[in-house]
Order: sequence, then C-alpha cells, then structure tokens
Amino acid sequence: MAFRFAVVGACVIILVFGMGTGAYAYGSPDVVEGHPFYFLKQGLENAEERLATTPDARAQYHAKMMTRRMSEAERIAENQQKVGALLENAATELDLSVEEIQSNLKNSQNRRMLIERLDEQNDRYENMMMRVPMREGAMRPLPRPEAMRQRLNEISP
Repeated sequence: MAFRFAVVGACVIILVFGMGTGAYAYGSPDVVEGHPFYFLKQGLENAEERLATTPDARAQYHAKMMTRRMSEAERIAENQQKVGALLENAATELDLSVEEIQSNLKNSQNRRMLIERLDEQNDRYENMMMRVPMREGAMRPLPRPEAMRQRLNEISP
C-alpha cells in the first residue's frame, strides 16, 4: 500500500516538473541549440508542425517559427555563431511560409495578414544583420533582407 502512494507521488512530481520544464523550454528564447532543454523545445515544435495540417496552418506555423528564431537571435546577439544559425533558420522559415502562401493560401485576408507579419519579421532580420556583422567563412552566406522582401512583394495581393 505504501508503495502505491510512493509511485503515485513520484509520478505526480515528475508530471508537474516535467510539464513546467517543457513549457519553459518551449516558450523561452534562451533555449537554443546547445541548451540542455533544447531537445524538449525541438520535440514540441516538431509536434506542433505535425498538427498544422492545412496550408493556412502550415504558413502560420512557419511564420511563428520565424518570429521565435528572431526573438532568440535578438536575445543572444553577442554569440555570432549562434545568431548566424538562428538567422539562417529564420530565413528558411520565411521561405517555407512564402511557398505555402504561393501554392495553397487563397484566402486574401489571411494571406495579407500573414505577409504583413512576415514583412515585420524581415525588418527584425535586417536589424539583426546590421547589429551583428557575420564573420567571413563562418557559415554559408545569409539571404539578404532585400531579397527576402522582394519575395514577399511578389506574393502580395
């Protein structure tokens, strides 16, 4: 009987602390590659991506991930290697959003709102590129904000 209470108590403690850790990892811009909880964040984001089944939901998801990568990049601006990787991920998310918008998103109001959101994130991207000069040869060249803005202009209604 005492064993049952101990098992139930341990499960409750693990569940409570596990949920708190997952919520922290998922929501914190401090949890980036190299952080002990990064695997939790990545797992939760992957699960969220799998739940985005419609073209609108996928485009929204990628826009949300671009927003997150920009928040993370701004948070750790002093670490150029990590910022470069985050900016590269943000540019990839923008490309994925643009592809979803171009091929599948027909609702003009959702399309316009999403393009505006991506344009705001592109401004943040441009600001980070100016604040944190990338070292030559450190990684492959990042897409220029102007090229990203041009892609958004091409799909604007």
